Amino acid sequence: SKGYDFGIEQSFIDGAVTATATYFHRKSDDLIAYNPSSFQSENIGRTKSEGVELGLIIRPEENLDVRVNYALVDATTLSPGANYGNQLARRPKDKASFVADWKSPWGVKLGTTISLTGDSFDNINNSVANRLDGYWLASIRAAVPVTSQLEVYGRVENLFDQDYVVVKGYNTYGRTAAVGVRARF
Repeated sequence: SKGYDFGIEQSFIDGAVTATATYFHRKSDDLIAYNPSSFQSENIGRTKSEGVELGLIIRPEENLDVRVNYALVDATTLSPGANYGNQLARRPKDKASFVADWKSPWGVKLGTTISLTGDSFDNINNSVANRLDGYWLASIRAAVPVTSQLEVYGRVENLFDQDYVVVKGYNTYGRTAAVGVRARF
């Protein structure tokens, strides 16, 4: 693979707002991809992946951090033949996320993430039968300090129990919760 990227980051309002933009471009030879219909790996002679990532970080106060990100990606095959120019398997063109984290004056941390993933295809043929619908997922998290070295945390991922597919024929997690303890020594 050969690639490059360049970006710019600019802060405004004494660092309370930061905007970012990055362009990337990569060409690959002999990309190995998995074909779920044949259960075998296959070689894609030449591919290209390029796009732009945009971000906005807002810090209206010291303990609140809000981030919005968007990526537009064009990942296609450059190999001669029937699939030339087709979208690479399981590479959505659009992805976006919203992340907010807040820390209370008492040390309690609360956060949420909402991520959106656009449509993609499960194969290099880009056949309608193998189209993967876009989806969105939400998660929440919290952490409560017990002492200066001990913290109890929890999170719920896929909060609304969305049914989504990343690879046809493979399961994805429904609503998932985790609770734990962090110790610092």
